[in-house]
Amino acid sequence: MDNGLTSKAESTEPRDDSNGSAAERLGHLRAEIDGIDDAIVALLAERFGLVREVAAVKQASGLPVVAPTRFAEVLQRVAETAASLGIDPDFIRRLYEAIHAEACRLEDKIVDAEQPQSSGEKS
Repeated sequence: MDNGLTSKAESTEPRDDSNGSAAERLGHLRAEIDGIDDAIVALLAERFGLVREVAAVKQASGLPVVAPTRFAEVLQRVAETAASLGIDPDFIRRLYEAIHAEACRLEDKIVDAEQPQSSGEKS
């Protein structure tokens, strides 16, 4: 029984599309890829929502935006997870470096918006 938790990408059974044309099979596969892409974007939006919350906590507590130790831990964890799933860990590291850069940009934006500006500073 499918409980909705198993991704089609995780299935080890080959697809039986032998009765369809290549164009039909490609259409179905591309539609699945599009759905996964939409899910990835939705998960990134959720992740960045949490980043905004983290930034607010850091700002209220006077903590620095960048936590190099935390980022190193994240990189290690996702690289290991990627390797276990047959994905190139270096690719995942590059991807997470881009995600981290955007997270830092968002955190900086939030922290900077909350700090009072002196009369000589531009907005």
